[in-house]
Amino acid sequence: MGMDSFDAAAAQPAPTGDGESVTDAMIQDLVDRREAGKKKYGTELKTNNGRDPLVDAYQEALDLSAYLRQEIMERGGGNGDEVKFRVERVRSWMFMLRDQVRDKWLVEDIVKELDEIARLVGAKEKSGE
Repeated sequence: MGMDSFDAAAAQPAPTGDGESVTDAMIQDLVDRREAGKKKYGTELKTNNGRDPLVDAYQEALDLSAYLRQEIMERGGGNGDEVKFRVERVRSWMFMLRDQVRDKWLVEDIVKELDEIARLVGAKEKSGE
């Protein structure tokens, strides 16, 4: 399937083969991330650290979404309608999270950015790019 007809809901075949353990690699990644955190912050991630874990997780999820979307776009997939759909979906998630986040301005700023992305995509389509 080409990325221009990307189907995020497509079923995948059952895994086969005798490759490397993903779980072992993930465990090593966690150990490596813990050490990187200790080096950067002087401690590993702990509870009650003065940060809002919901905001941290949400920001990381947005970064992940951006990286995944970048990869899809660089492979030649997606179109303006798909981008607008995804922007609207993330926008709706933001409004659901708004009441759970201490820093309401963060939600509002992210929604403004999403609106700007949607506007830019619409302008690009109108210009024929």
